[in-house]
Amino acid sequence: MQNTALLTTKQIAEMFNLSKATLDTIRSRDASQGPAYYKISHSIRYRPCDVEEWLEKNRFETNSKKVNN
Repeated sequence: MQNTALLTTKQIAEMFNLSKATLDTIRSRDASQGPAYYKISHSIRYRPCDVEEWLEKNRFETNSKKVNN
């Protein structure tokens, strides 16, 4: 594993101007809809590359067609 700092749910929420609760809901309802994560004890952590991948999976062009499946 690369020496990359893992991100918290709070950090991800701040990056995308979402509430922490929104990310918690996405994760609890259907983990495949949010970024991949690690559960370490009672803490949730995200790799930056997984967050970037999730962001790309949710990219749309201006004509509302999803770019990536």
